[in-house]
Amino acid sequence: MDLYELFSVDEKKYPNVSKIIELKNSSKTTQMKELNDYLLHADDMMFAMGFLNEINQEDEGLKNEALFYAALVLFVKCFESSRSRKKLRAEEIYKDNKEKYKLFQWMKALRDKHVAHDENAYSQTLIGGILNKPGIEPKIAEIVTRSLRRGTPEKNYRELYELVLETKSWIDNELKSLQNALHEEYEKKTYEELNKMPSPTIPDLNKVNIRKTRKNKS
Repeated sequence: MDLYELFSVDEKKYPNVSKIIELKNSSKTTQMKELNDYLLHADDMMFAMGFLNEINQEDEGLKNEALFYAALVLFVKCFESSRSRKKLRAEEIYKDNKEKYKLFQWMKALRDKHVAHDENAYSQTLIGGILNKPGIEPKIAEIVTRSLRRGTPEKNYRELYELVLETKSWIDNELKSLQNALHEEYEKKTYEELNKMPSPTIPDLNKVNIRKTRKNKS
């Protein structure tokens, strides 16, 4: 895949294109770090929406539960502290909608206390013994056990989708603002300065060290 394909640059739309240059941060372009962070948050929201769109409302099986859990983990991840990107702030995104903020807190608790960690009572166990009739040995025929787990009602699918959609819309507005500011800043440079800038290098993500923290582009 080349850069034109990667960035969806159609030469019919941009007939005067010369090349794609890599934009890097400088003392005057402090919005670059934020732009990187929001792009990754937007990507997580798109994946979460994709998982939720695959849920079949007529099927109450394991697939739906797995898709919901995957979407929930990706969604909440964006609001958690990270060494590689700035987290989203729910208080800011849902500041005009108290009900959505309450719903966000419930979804986060579901992820934190049940899906990612086992802390609340949404998962429980029952342990019993089958007692035989009087005079029968052994008195206990067998020990029986059962684990119980709360299933996800359909309304939770819809609620999470609404939260993801609203969050994605907020991120898109931030991205547009940052891209406009970056565009304005780079337009101040001369053509010669811009033309000397190298093109971006497409990384081979299969060769990335899984344990190494990603460097911030700042």
